[in-house]
Amino acid sequence: MDGAIKAINDVLSHCFRSPIQAGAIVVLHPFGRDIGFKPHVHVILTEGGFDRKGKFRPKKFIPARSMRRTWQYQVLTRLKSALPNTPEMSKFINMLFKKYNEGFYVYLPKESRVNKPGKIARYVARYVRHPAIANFRLYYYDGEKVVFWYQDHDGNMFYVDMFVEDFIYSVIGHIPDRQF
Repeated sequence: MDGAIKAINDVLSHCFRSPIQAGAIVVLHPFGRDIGFKPHVHVILTEGGFDRKGKFRPKKFIPARSMRRTWQYQVLTRLKSALPNTPEMSKFINMLFKKYNEGFYVYLPKESRVNKPGKIARYVARYVRHPAIANFRLYYYDGEKVVFWYQDHDGNMFYVDMFVEDFIYSVIGHIPDRQF
């Protein structure tokens, strides 16, 4: 999550050609819509940041290409420093740089701008306290199997059929440690 803030500050600093400190709320979200382990971060970001003199410098547009590459650099260099320094790990990190030569995925849509405090609070609460799956997405249960649905980002609906034990295992894997 520190890498996300560093990437944002680096991109904004590059845009302004001077050091900028943005305001951000970063939330780790460990699961995807299909309740599989797909760790990702959600960021609420100020539209601009503070310069060295404490003056707020507005910036409504963040260049996606720069953000993608800077995010990739931050994630992979931090991963490299956390992993054992072996030839295999170096090869793995280098492969990820090459495989994703346009950088890692970032979602920066105009329509996601939040400009009301109540909306921001609801958004943060949803991702901080959101369970792996909402009750209304449970479609079927017969004591042995569970069927639930999810929609992808394009609006396509998918149904997932799992044995109860596998479903429980998937859900409890997303329960954070106490005080996390």
